[in-house]
Amino acid sequence: MKNTILIIAVMALGLNLYASNPTSNVLVGESLTNFGSYQLTPSENCTVINDVAYKTWNLTYSGTNEEFQVLVSPGIKGNCCYIVRSDSFEIEYVKENGKFGVKMVDGFQRQLKRRDVMHRLNYDNYLSQKVLTTNEKSGQECLSLAACFLPLLLN
Repeated sequence: MKNTILIIAVMALGLNLYASNPTSNVLVGESLTNFGSYQLTPSENCTVINDVAYKTWNLTYSGTNEEFQVLVSPGIKGNCCYIVRSDSFEIEYVKENGKFGVKMVDGFQRQLKRRDVMHRLNYDNYLSQKVLTTNEKSGQECLSLAACFLPLLLN
């Protein structure tokens, strides 16, 4: 009986440490592009833009040194937006009305000039990503989709 209680206590402690470890929520996958595999790591900090707090993720790829930040903004009725930003590029993936796809970052959230973003944007791939799926996706699935499809947007 003592051994059982000890084992349960150790398992509970281990589970608690695992759950409190920020790297336990790391998302990894393959982009199937020259960027290689991706890693999404939750940031401990939130970013505040126009009095809205965004949960942030750090996005890196094995095949490039460029790093991205993903700002997640929960919306109303299950809608959500994912702004993916680096020093020289920004784009937004939106989950809205049962669809998930890409769009340009809205003016009040934009940090880069639109013409600078357009120089790096593959416009044909941008148009093809306007609707990536019409199936309901979880937040983690949306993050993974954005990480997979982002490299195709960059020239």
